[in-house]
Amino acid sequence: MSYIIEQDSSERESVATHRLLATMPLRAQLFHGVSWFIMELRFSTLGLDEAGEIDIIGGRLTFSDPDAYSSVYTEEEARWPDAAPGLVEMMATRRFVQDGGLVWPPPMDLLVGVEVKCSYENEGVIKSAKDSPDKLRDLHKQLRRDVDLGLDIVSFLDIIANQPANGKDSDAWWNASSKAFATLDTADPILAKRIPAGLPVGHWVWSVGAVAGGHEGIRGAGGPICVRRPSANPHTPKRVRVEELLIHLLGVQPRPRSPLVLLKDCKTCQRIHPFAEGSEPGDGCLS
Repeated sequence: MSYIIEQDSSERESVATHRLLATMPLRAQLFHGVSWFIMELRFSTLGLDEAGEIDIIGGRLTFSDPDAYSSVYTEEEARWPDAAPGLVEMMATRRFVQDGGLVWPPPMDLLVGVEVKCSYENEGVIKSAKDSPDKLRDLHKQLRRDVDLGLDIVSFLDIIANQPANGKDSDAWWNASSKAFATLDTADPILAKRIPAGLPVGHWVWSVGAVAGGHEGIRGAGGPICVRRPSANPHTPKRVRVEELLIHLLGVQPRPRSPLVLLKDCKTCQRIHPFAEGSEPGDGCLS
């Protein structure tokens, strides 16, 4: 797959969002305690009577029987007496989840929503910045809508793509990182206008350092940076309905056999389907 900056303008944001979610180090920087995700969920798919979509929505997974998990952990600990605790935990979790040990549908006590916009740098200028008055009004309307849904955490993610950097050995990574940080400085006046005052919305920026020889998911430099921490968003009257719809939507999906659930509301096959870590857009499409 080609770099984010090389994507068609209609696909750039989607490819960048997929690449973020499918790459563990990038995903881990942005999300804490979140282990199921739906990408580009249309409100019509969810069952809400309104247009539009939310770029990322997610929540947490829990074990169905903590005591049973403790027994599995003890067994794995006995099998691997010299292993680090983290390895034992990974082996126990994998085994327990593969045997159907997750609560499904998952609990709705933590719901996180993220809106994403993707721009790119070209000769010192941020292109496709979505910073016109009309575009900013649309963005602010999206963020207020997500807040009104009563999601616990609402954030906005600016993704800025860069040209792939060259260099010998580690110099390529250094050049990519340097370019990504320089682009952040260039974009600063744009970023300052993203979040309207008074909203409990967080703001993250991922200036994507690309390294020649492979796309950002395997040869990327840099990760999401928090510009503004989100505040806790109180539940609203819409929250109960959102929970009911998500429980129904997720409940018809197969019970996960992995402690990570990545789903996509696919515009190609018009279905919700899973994708995996390290995958690329189109993988798993049922068309």
